Amino acid sequence: MIKLEILLLAAGTSSRMGQPKALLPIGQKLLIQHQINQLQGLGRPITLVLGAHAELIQAALNETELNFIFNKDYTKGMGHSIAAGVKAIKTSGRDAQAIMICAVDQPLIDMGHYQNLIQKAQQSDFSIVQSASDEDWRGIPTVFKSEHFEALSELTGDQGAKSVIQANPKQVTAVKASSGALIDIDTTDQYEKILNIKRWH
Repeated sequence: MIKLEILLLAAGTSSRMGQPKALLPIGQKLLIQHQINQLQGLGRPITLVLGAHAELIQAALNETELNFIFNKDYTKGMGHSIAAGVKAIKTSGRDAQAIMICAVDQPLIDMGHYQNLIQKAQQSDFSIVQSASDEDWRGIPTVFKSEHFEALSELTGDQGAKSVIQANPKQVTAVKASSGALIDIDTTDQYEKILNIKRWH
């Protein structure tokens, strides 16, 4: 079984939302709690990258099984958060063979999709496994095998890991998610739509 770790990004300023996305209520839980509980079901180490509102988010979690990383450059974009998280995993001594990068603001992704991404990474020679929507939008959650750790740890800016993917087109495959599962929360309208899509409990 591939030694995979999870990198959960929750460092953004949530500027379009006007309040910390990670602390939005989803049913009886906060969004960050929902995401972590879901990912913990995979039984893999989780590294959580924090930036804006870090103290509030960490206080809301009270989790001892997470690896917390603070990205001091969180205002400079997602690339810096990915780099900070990957560097931490690389130097942890746990010898990860792959990292699955996930975002805090995609609560509709079910356990089956995460498992399908990991299974594809385990059973194929592709070193990058992206998520794909019905419209063939591609993005995170994405699994990167260890040959890309160095490039990921050098990312900057707000384009995420796009440059690593574009530099290795023959190494990339995708796994389709269930319809609408990859929707993320950026605005109040999107948040309200997500609350209405699923009966949260």
